[in-house]
Amino acid sequence: TSAMTLSICPISFYNEPKRIPHDKNFIKLLTMRCRKWYNQYSYQRIKEYQMSGFLDSISGSISEAPYIIKCLTVFLLSMIPVTELRLALPFGIVIGLDYPSAMLFSFLGNIAVIPPVVVWGGKLIRYFAKFEKLGKPFRWILSLGEKKVAKMTKTLFFGLWAFVAIPLPGTGAWTGCLISITLSKKLREVWKPLVLGVLTAMAVVGAITFLVEQGVTWLKIFI
Repeated sequence: TSAMTLSICPISFYNEPKRIPHDKNFIKLLTMRCRKWYNQYSYQRIKEYQMSGFLDSISGSISEAPYIIKCLTVFLLSMIPVTELRLALPFGIVIGLDYPSAMLFSFLGNIAVIPPVVVWGGKLIRYFAKFEKLGKPFRWILSLGEKKVAKMTKTLFFGLWAFVAIPLPGTGAWTGCLISITLSKKLREVWKPLVLGVLTAMAVVGAITFLVEQGVTWLKIFI
């Protein structure tokens, strides 16, 4: 019996569940950490609410503006590299422009950047690339034409059209102009695929905006 007890005792000892000590410092630390997470979450929610209210106030004030101000806003918004036509066109619909006006002025604003960027952008990039520290990002842009982008030489027209036509982040007229600069192409060689790409993007974004608007309208009817 004693031998059996000795052989069983270690097993029962190791199988005994471990108890978590109820330390006051541990509970205090856990409470402080949870409170910190809650404050961070609340602060983020407040910031998101303030930003949405700020954007709503901007769109609301512009929607009450005259027709020419709305058109000028869409035109200028489509010239910005981040927004371009893919955001300027839906924004024009939100502030009260009709589809022909929103599509026309977003298209004109997006293609307005093509000539100056292609003509003078390459000169500026090559000028700043001469500087030792400041020129690192500009030399990286020029190196793209020598490595990856140079493969598009045979399919230049289709490649530029695809980069501009797809309404996604990182694409658009500015991206097409950047590719043209890295390939050292002149404006007369690239303006056709760039303009055609913007025209295609206008049709795609206009169709998506119309479908989303109609879907929201139907949801409001059923809900």
